[in-house]
Amino acid sequence: MKKYPTIIQFPESIRIQPMSTDPESYFQIIDEQQKKLELGVISKTKIIERYVSASDSDSDSQEEHAQKFVNQYRIGERLGCGQFGTVYKGHTTGKVVAIKQIYKKPMNSPFSMSLIMKTMKRYESISGDVLIMEMNVSKIRWECFVTSKLNHPNVIQLLECLDSPYSDQIWLIQPLAVLGELQWSRESKFDLIEQWKSFYRGQLDSVEEFAVKVLGDISNGLQYLQGQGIIHRDLKPQNILLDPVYHSLRISDFGCSLIVPSKLPFKDGRLQDLFEKELNKIVGTPLFTAPELCNFAEGSAHASNEQPFKIDVWSLGITVYAILYNVLPFWGETEFDTYNLICHRQLKPDVHNSSNIYGWIHEYVVNRMLSKNTASRPTTSNILRTLESHSKSELSSMNKMKLKLNKWKKNLLTKNKNTEILPTQSFKEDFCSPASSINAASIPLTDKKQPLNRSHRATVNLEKYIK
Repeated sequence: MKKYPTIIQFPESIRIQPMSTDPESYFQIIDEQQKKLELGVISKTKIIERYVSASDSDSDSQEEHAQKFVNQYRIGERLGCGQFGTVYKGHTTGKVVAIKQIYKKPMNSPFSMSLIMKTMKRYESISGDVLIMEMNVSKIRWECFVTSKLNHPNVIQLLECLDSPYSDQIWLIQPLAVLGELQWSRESKFDLIEQWKSFYRGQLDSVEEFAVKVLGDISNGLQYLQGQGIIHRDLKPQNILLDPVYHSLRISDFGCSLIVPSKLPFKDGRLQDLFEKELNKIVGTPLFTAPELCNFAEGSAHASNEQPFKIDVWSLGITVYAILYNVLPFWGETEFDTYNLICHRQLKPDVHNSSNIYGWIHEYVVNRMLSKNTASRPTTSNILRTLESHSKSELSSMNKMKLKLNKWKKNLLTKNKNTEILPTQSFKEDFCSPASSINAASIPLTDKKQPLNRSHRATVNLEKYIK
């Protein structure tokens, strides 16, 4: 039976060790420390003991014939498919999860030929297919290591990793975000996408309101990652998931991430220089790349070791810009054109509705978060403080509106109360006749109010909305 590389060392795993050479990159040092990484993911990794595909089932029942299992998880509908794997809905006792299926030998290699040739020199007597699988498994191991200890409402977790020396696939089990990846493209920039409305349970009123929510949740997630020493490096709408159950957005996909040397579980004097070199490489998606990474002019600024996390702030700015304006701001016909626009094109905020209490976000995203000067770009802490100050201002504005509405309602009710309906003539005759011992003067007039007029109904509805 054929064996494959594995995330951690199982009793029957094959072990492919690189030759002892001077590392030329950050990830070569990481590869040298496989045992340390394995210790970080061993608690989350389980061996595949049961795998039943649809074609393996010999049941006469069509329903059972269509079912697939991996360990205790029944694999349901496909949720999405990308370059590195396919995501399914998974079912187990009392729980629904997301299951990411990754083939150890990728259909389309994510590695350049030059990288494969360089890596091959570090191994002795290894075939190209086995090398590509080893490189891919190493990449997955790194992602599992990064996510294995994460625990934050705005960051996706790794629940389990399922692997086996005899399996050509790795299965990553994660919490399910029902609404999937963040959507932003629509007919008009003023439209509200159905996904957004579902996320807000129909209570969303403007694009800016949703943009502020995205900015707040993802900034919270990035601040948490910064505390863990993690730079995401591929933040974009496809790597942001919407969870309507907890009304939160979550950062996902850490395959391109870096960890600052001080937060790694080992020390190496060569790491700092190689980390800075890796930090300044262009990875991820060109349209979301920060200008300090793609400015090739002589003497241009580079990503700083002191503020490496501002790379992700730029990518978040691009994401929020796409939500606000229904377009990506730097789109060239080639990658070089795109990088040129990122470095030189100046953006202007377009505040189309100055009366909107969230209107401030236009100028903040364009002038601050998408500042080409890294020093002028805010940190995640700055962003959260700005959001807090505007939140207080927005609450103050809402309170003022509530006071005006309450005063208006009080005046309207007082006016209706004073306008009383007089008794009918027949009513007076019946009770004021000589046969009646009741004096008409003693009959209280009814305090029934007149029906609410249109303006009053609108006031009550608006008050309910504000509450």
